[in-house]
Amino acid sequence: MGDNMKHLHILFILGLWLISTSSFAQVADPVIVSGSNDPLVNGTYTPDIIINGKESWIKGDYVLLWKEGMELSWNIENSSSLAVYYSHGSDTPIPMETGWNCEPYAVNPCTPPVATTTPLPENLIVSGTADSFLNGTYARGLNYHGYPCYAYGSYEIRQGLIVMTSVWSIEDPATGQYYTHTDLGATVPEQGWLSGPYGNATSPPLVTESKLPSQYKVSGAGSSEVNGLYTRTLNNWKGLVYEKNTTYSLAVGYFGQMDPGYGIVKNGVGTYYYVATDPFVIPLIIPASGWNVDYLGTANPPLVTPYTFPWTMFLPASTDNSQP
Repeated sequence: MGDNMKHLHILFILGLWLISTSSFAQVADPVIVSGSNDPLVNGTYTPDIIINGKESWIKGDYVLLWKEGMELSWNIENSSSLAVYYSHGSDTPIPMETGWNCEPYAVNPCTPPVATTTPLPENLIVSGTADSFLNGTYARGLNYHGYPCYAYGSYEIRQGLIVMTSVWSIEDPATGQYYTHTDLGATVPEQGWLSGPYGNATSPPLVTESKLPSQYKVSGAGSSEVNGLYTRTLNNWKGLVYEKNTTYSLAVGYFGQMDPGYGIVKNGVGTYYYVATDPFVIPLIIPASGWNVDYLGTANPPLVTPYTFPWTMFLPASTDNSQP
């Protein structure tokens, strides 16, 4: 009886372990194939079965799977006819986002897709650069060289080259590159753009999915002269800038003990208040609270909030700077 009870106890513990481990089993995310000129290939592929030791994904008659044969590759193919449209030779647990190759059944001229686990934006907003003709909303079209491509008139955000090295590029294909970014991937970087041959190094753009606030309200500061409305102007070399009467700025930079973040400064004089942020990813929405007193400031740090005038038709033209 003692041994039987011991065996039952072991089986019970084993059952609990199996239940607990199965509850933590990872479920693959859907894969979104987009940007190719094969409309039937584009779309959301849902996880299906394990094939050749790896997850596969399916969308109607189309399947994304790992193939083992003469060549090892991820394939996007028709499950009924076995017609192969695109392939990728990287031996990875899930398909790579970019770098897909054209196969015989891809539509000509071939436009390779991207394969992501999150939807890519249909529009991107470029703002804040002194090259004002670049500022505006860019709509997504077909991929370019296997990367997403967005267009605004004759200007494009797309894959480019610098000394045979792939980069993100904001350019006029007929003229050249205005700004570039080496952080490649399927997602266009928001900030950190560098000027190309035709760009302005003092005010690189910000590239966002949604429009950034045109004004911020600073209130409650012990140094009352900094309270008021700050209107967006050109970016500085690091990012966002808002100004009040050209005297005070609410801007990104280095403050305190050279901490990256946002500061409220008197232009050419010094800093009143600052808030430190993530040193690697400075947020594009300015923090409302957490501000510190700096050299020029007095007690009571401010509250900083986006401001929207309730009736824009009455907003004075000098402060209506929503399209920098």
